[in-house]
Amino acid sequence: MRTSEIFKNKTVLSLEVFPPRRTAPIDVIYHTLDELKGLKPDFISVTYGAGGSENNTATLEIASAVKNLYDIESVAHLPGSI
Repeated sequence: MRTSEIFKNKTVLSLEVFPPRRTAPIDVIYHTLDELKGLKPDFISVTYGAGGSENNTATLEIASAVKNLYDIESVAHLPGSI
């Protein structure tokens, strides 16, 4: 599903998560997702390189887990600057 379709029919609840730093275990994010799932968000954005994060490779893994393991639409958020 395209996330843009969600906005046509209702008020949308979206959440944003950041990949943990390399020094933090990846399980931290999955514990967070376990807790957030109960809020029934319409989608979860996984931010790439947030706050200078050095763990950019985890973004795709986490976005895939949001979609496939948690059954929540996911968006890989790639922030940029002008």
